Amino acid sequence: MGEQDSLFERVRNSFTKQGIMGLLGAKVTEVGEGRCQIEVRYSDELTQQQRYFHGAVAGAIADSAGGYAALTLAPEDREVVTVEYKIIHSHYS
Repeated sequence: MGEQDSLFERVRNSFTKQGIMGLLGAKVTEVGEGRCQIEVRYSDELTQQQRYFHGAVAGAIADSAGGYAALTLAPEDREVVTVEYKIIHSHYS
């Protein structure tokens, strides 16, 4: 098994334990050293009142992707956890 496969397996094994990601229908689509890509398909159940993805969906994906990107750089015997993150959004209609 190559290093990329090992990183993907490490992330996938942890990711499958996250209930919220399963609820959102999220999938890990790419993993590399210091990076992780997570995708979620658009559905009406994940929108806010103007039919855009709800900010909580974007926040949850960003939190998990950032954490798993960090995990790919952490020693095998370590885990990571988010202490704080900020999402700034402005939209004018």
